[in-house]
Amino acid sequence: RARLEQEATRAVCFGAAIGGPRARSRLVNGPPLQSLLRELREKQATLAVVGTHGHSRLSEMTLGGVAGELRHGAPCSVCIARRPAAEALFPRTSVAGCDGSVESETAVSVARHLADRFGASLSIVTGLGGKDVDHERARALGAVAVEGHPVGALVDASEDADIIVVGSRG
Repeated sequence: RARLEQEATRAVCFGAAIGGPRARSRLVNGPPLQSLLRELREKQATLAVVGTHGHSRLSEMTLGGVAGELRHGAPCSVCIARRPAAEALFPRTSVAGCDGSVESETAVSVARHLADRFGASLSIVTGLGGKDVDHERARALGAVAVEGHPVGALVDASEDADIIVVGSRG
């Protein structure tokens, strides 16, 4: 337990240093997902940033894990940070999922901001096989239509991407 607390304390300090002066950190005990969700609600957080154990995006989406589950249950935006392929080039490529909804329009706006800020390329993707996809609006936002279900299309399009941005309808 002492070793885990030391590792967690180092990680919290590192995260706080990256987050800057407005970031707040706190080490809590308990099951990871439930503890994170409770903290996010209590603190009325606007962004949760979590790491991952290096599993592939596909396994994270299908099998879950704290990061994957947090993505679905958090009351705020979630950034799942993965180790970049090359630190000096991060981020070099980004992908945004777009279904033409207001939420995906917000995601595309955030993705454009990040791409501009870091000089990264941006691909905006919409899957043709999805329900409730406003293809005309997605195209107007710059999305390229890709055959297949939106999740599969996004996974394929983001295979080499450093950042993936998607909106959530709740």
